[in-house]
Amino acid sequence: MADILFRFEAIAATPNAITLTKNMVIAMSTIQSEIERATTQNNWILAGYILALVIAAAMTLLSWRAGNRVQDLVRKDADARIAEADSKAAVANENAGKANERAGVANAEAARANEGLAQSNVEIARLNVEAEKAKTERAEADRQIAIAKADAARAKEGIANAEARSLEASAEVSRLRVTVANAEKERAQAQKELRELQESLADRVLTDTQRAKLLDVLSRDPHGIFISCKLLDVESCGFADQLEAVFREAKWGVLRNKTSLNSFAGFTVFPNTTGTTLPGLETLLLAFREAGMPHRTDRLADNSIGVFPPEALFLVVGIKEKH
Repeated sequence: MADILFRFEAIAATPNAITLTKNMVIAMSTIQSEIERATTQNNWILAGYILALVIAAAMTLLSWRAGNRVQDLVRKDADARIAEADSKAAVANENAGKANERAGVANAEAARANEGLAQSNVEIARLNVEAEKAKTERAEADRQIAIAKADAARAKEGIANAEARSLEASAEVSRLRVTVANAEKERAQAQKELRELQESLADRVLTDTQRAKLLDVLSRDPHGIFISCKLLDVESCGFADQLEAVFREAKWGVLRNKTSLNSFAGFTVFPNTTGTTLPGLETLLLAFREAGMPHRTDRLADNSIGVFPPEALFLVVGIKEKH
């Protein structure tokens, strides 16, 4: 009887172990989304599951050993109680069938738990692969960022160099502008000097305006005049010829003379050596002023340039003045 009760207790303990295992498997299905926590919980569930199997195996072994020991002790009394044992055995067999049925259900649930565990392991492996891929991508991204930073640093250096070159170019442009301005000034000065040189080298010529002004004034009060130029100086004698033509056209009496004693520059008006103001002097001076022709007036100390009547006006055309 004690042996049968002991077996019943063992059989009743089996569903409890199966229920514990089921609860642990269900707890395993609540694995969190974080990879580290899921891995930790999975290890704990596996440990619990293995512990439950070890406990069940130990319980079975202990039950088997205890049953043998009890059988040896009560075998002598077994024959007297076979009828009662058979009756109770039938009940026990019925309970055992139910227990086996529950064990089958537990085994099915354990199989499903194992399947879920396998799926969890697959998902964990997939997540690990994705994590490694993410690490690789992050490393590549860090490398690209480092390259971009290096490129940006080089670009900044290039910009700084370009700005420095721009400043240098601006300074060079300013220097060149100053050089060009100076060159323009020098060119203008050279052109001015060239014009002055050309003017100094060119023969004097009465312009149409000067000729018209002289003719207009001289025609109002014609008199007589001596015109002298420098001997062997083609330019002064040529200009004297132009003046002579104007005086003659204005009805003035003209007497020409060439002398090497002429050392004057430009042209000079001399009254006669007596110091008296002769008629026609004011008209002559006015004509030169109106024509815009600079001239000098002077008084001869003697009649050293030529022999002329003392009452005559005397116009000396000297060499061209140097400006």
